[in-house]
Amino acid sequence: FLLVEYSNPDTIGNFTFGQKFLASSFQTVTMRTAGMTTIDFTEVHSFTLFSFILSMFVGGSPGSTAGGIKTTTFAMVVLLIINESKGQKNVNIWNYTLPVSLVRSAVVIFLIFLATFIGGTGLLSLLNPEVDFILLMFESVSAITTVGMSARLTPTLGVLSRIILMVMMFVGRIGPITMAETLVRKDKETMNIQFADGKVILG
Repeated sequence: FLLVEYSNPDTIGNFTFGQKFLASSFQTVTMRTAGMTTIDFTEVHSFTLFSFILSMFVGGSPGSTAGGIKTTTFAMVVLLIINESKGQKNVNIWNYTLPVSLVRSAVVIFLIFLATFIGGTGLLSLLNPEVDFILLMFESVSAITTVGMSARLTPTLGVLSRIILMVMMFVGRIGPITMAETLVRKDKETMNIQFADGKVILG
């Protein structure tokens, strides 16, 4: 944020270096969950909005009030990709092997969040074709991660668009809890059903 917006007069370009650093630090932290802002997001560069979208999607760490998929979920998905690219069957880190059930749960949460985000953004783009797509992405991810940020767009949207955002907020707040409870259920007979091996060509 500091590097991209450093010379932008509409955001932090006219601040002193100390003020720029403070504003940049605040915006970076508040994107995790706080929902507070000191700048106008309609004036920032598109790259800044994109970086904030990624930051909100990941969110904060478990045990906090932060939204998003959580840092540990994101880390496990990344570790899975790294280990798979190395041909490693297990997901290992720091001489520990992560349980398969834990990694599967992380992937499921990641994919459900991603699918909801893509679906919600797609519907909003159909209902609001005149709006810049990056702004619709920003509003959508802010809703599903319950951050509460807005690029002054939500008040201008129609009723149906607002309902979509409300549904995304509900899914983002209640969804992870429900998914976590479902994924750790103890019903072994349901979880361990196994059929003949299925072969699918990938790539």
